[in-house]
Amino acid sequence: VLGTPAYMAPEQARGEDRAVGPATDVFVAGAGLFHLLTGRPPVGTGAGIQEAVRRLTEGSYPRPRDVRPDVPAELDAVCARAMAFRPEDRYPTAAALAADLRAFLAGKPVSVAPPRTLWGWLTGR
Repeated sequence: VLGTPAYMAPEQARGEDRAVGPATDVFVAGAGLFHLLTGRPPVGTGAGIQEAVRRLTEGSYPRPRDVRPDVPAELDAVCARAMAFRPEDRYPTAAALAADLRAFLAGKPVSVAPPRTLWGWLTGR
């Protein structure tokens, strides 16, 4: 297993060399975004290597808003898609992830819909 454990994609943490590819890079970029949004790595601070690898291989890492509720819902959704447990559920390319980040910064809609709350459903927001 090669890489910084706190930022590895699940397939990297499992040692699946053949599965490492563009989706892995998208996950790593999403993990960096997670850290920027929350101030900590996705597997938490103080997690040892074995604990970090366990959390990643099980997919037991939080969304940004679970750590910092003030993270905008759109950025939470972008980060969650980038860090999806299954590679096929992530952005297809880093360029697609970057496009959503640029859209957010420009005040435009992102391609992934943030999860809606009950209040959002009732009010149409």
